[in-house]
Amino acid sequence: MTQRDPQLDHAAVKLYRELCHITPNHVQRREIIVTFDWAKGVLGSPLRAADHWEATLRKFMLEGCNPKRVDWAMDRYEERVRKIA
Repeated sequence: MTQRDPQLDHAAVKLYRELCHITPNHVQRREIIVTFDWAKGVLGSPLRAADHWEATLRKFMLEGCNPKRVDWAMDRYEERVRKIA
């Protein structure tokens, strides 16, 4: 019996699933978590990182981007964090 991936319970992954209506694969989940944790350090707050992650994902989906392209969402998020940091 295989265990459920604990990365599925990370707040950033859950938000991606909620807003994009797709579950990232295990490699994509890892990258989301690593990038989100980096943003928490840069922004100094998990709440700020989450707010910017949500805003990035909402814009990403409003623009009609392919939700399978997690890398595009990550690039936009990193760019956003670097601009405000």
